[in-house]
Amino acid sequence: MFEFKISVVIPVYNTKAKYIHECLSSVLSQTYKPFEIIIVNDGSTRKETLEFLEKIEREGLAKVIHQENKKISGALNTGIKAMSGDWFAGCASDDVWFPEKLEEQVKYARSHPEAKVIYADWVMIDENGNRLKTVKEVEFSTIIQQQVYLCHAYFSTWSNMLVHKEVFENVGLYNESFPTSEDYEMNIRVAQKYLFHKVRKPLMMYRVHPEQLTKSEWGWSGKEGSKYTAMAQE
Repeated sequence: MFEFKISVVIPVYNTKAKYIHECLSSVLSQTYKPFEIIIVNDGSTRKETLEFLEKIEREGLAKVIHQENKKISGALNTGIKAMSGDWFAGCASDDVWFPEKLEEQVKYARSHPEAKVIYADWVMIDENGNRLKTVKEVEFSTIIQQQVYLCHAYFSTWSNMLVHKEVFENVGLYNESFPTSEDYEMNIRVAQKYLFHKVRKPLMMYRVHPEQLTKSEWGWSGKEGSKYTAMAQE
């Protein structure tokens, strides 16, 4: 019996097999087991990516959904629509969760039943998994406070959040017209109705590497990506 039915959604687009392996292993090693794991192959063309996803399917480690490339927002939405659980926990295919990530967030949800969006601090790592720094996220006490903050600054990452499906029912899914800054635009909408609740410890590792979208011109501060960051603030 699952007290909290958590659906883990992992979008994949041409991610190195090594990173997917580390990501999925961290999900499978959770001390609080997820109800299901959904991997969305968002039109990958890289041979090693496709071969590793085939291996995952053969071994029955996760449900793999294949689709044409719809960018990150479309991949996340596909996973959310396929969920059978009550809670969404996204994990980028190059990120890694600490073993207690879900357990700590479930523990918080038990003691704070009003919480529908739960986040945490996180650790930045490089392409080889070396720790670079710990990022302590801002903590909010009121909805107004978080709205003001989001007018001027980025906040958190969906890889470290636990979100009840009620949130998507009330504010909608990710905006698929945003090929980047999708999390920022979503957080701005969510912040109008729900208070973000923080677990005060690092629960995941965010990987920085040359191939990631954030490092390209489509990153939130890049030449193209900054346009969507500005759009989200309007």
